[in-house]
Amino acid sequence: MRDIAEAAGVSVNAVSLALRGRRGVSSGTRDRIAAIAADMGYRVNPLVSALMASRKKSRENKDTGLSLGYVTSNHRRNDWKEYESLVRYYDGARQRAAALGYRLELYWYLDPGTNPARLLRILRTRNVQGLIFAPAPRPDFSVELDCGEFSCVHLETSISNPPFHRIVPDQRHAVCETIRHVKSLGYSRIGLVLREYSDRRADLTWTSSFAAYHRMWDAGTWIPPLIMPDVDRNSETNHAEFILWYKRYSPDVVVTLDTAVYRWMLDMGLDIPQDAGLAFLELPRSISWACGIDRGGERIGAAAADLVVSMINRNERGVPETDNMTQIKGVWADGGSLRTQRARR
Repeated sequence: MRDIAEAAGVSVNAVSLALRGRRGVSSGTRDRIAAIAADMGYRVNPLVSALMASRKKSRENKDTGLSLGYVTSNHRRNDWKEYESLVRYYDGARQRAAALGYRLELYWYLDPGTNPARLLRILRTRNVQGLIFAPAPRPDFSVELDCGEFSCVHLETSISNPPFHRIVPDQRHAVCETIRHVKSLGYSRIGLVLREYSDRRADLTWTSSFAAYHRMWDAGTWIPPLIMPDVDRNSETNHAEFILWYKRYSPDVVVTLDTAVYRWMLDMGLDIPQDAGLAFLELPRSISWACGIDRGGERIGAAAADLVVSMINRNERGVPETDNMTQIKGVWADGGSLRTQRARR
């Protein structure tokens, strides 16, 4: 570092700050130091990085003064708290960030009292080093924030711009495992029920995977999926459409993401699993006795925090040349909402 400092005409401390992406040097000086270091063949010593990471981990309960930002973009500040999966993402990210020596602070991107330029100033003042962007309420959402000095990660795929690395639940695996399990129990009329919002937010992965695996595994009679139009999971429109769909197609098992479907089946007088089975593509805590995929939202949030901190340690800031996607597989959980053996024919 002394050689780099002499070549750049700055102090060793300035070189250290620049190469670690820390504040205290201007962006122009940081870029100049990085270029000189590259020309001189400087490489990060992995043993030193591991030692520093170990020391930071040992200060788990000590406030280091460093922060990560958790950025939400729902229409209202606390809308995201109504969705169990989003709450579990946040909880996992917060706990993992703390274990790595960082505070995780909430920021509302659509706060009417701010704008991207003001938010950037706030992040700098708060010593935020990296950002985790929570799923947006609609697909193809864009964030108009200068993120060049932050290490950034998206959760799920709804934010299309900027194209940062992503941590996502493995939705194809969830569909695959669910069809495999219900088929093994003899169900042959598998009905998929989703809100359009949920499928669009996942780039149509739910419906496309369901159609592909149903056909590939010859999973019985094809029932057109019910894609409900209303974002509100409890809407009367969705409720009425479900009743009409169920009476028309008579599925012997319903696969869904929405807990409202469980209530609607009970309202129709259906005995679960005697009259029809029920399986969740994301097992809710409120119906923990049911069958479905426990996709471990906390693990997904923790993976996002891990990735952001590792990028900070490698001084990887801004938009990457190639954005990568890491998929986290869920685990099938048996329960009482499916019959336990194949039905007799």
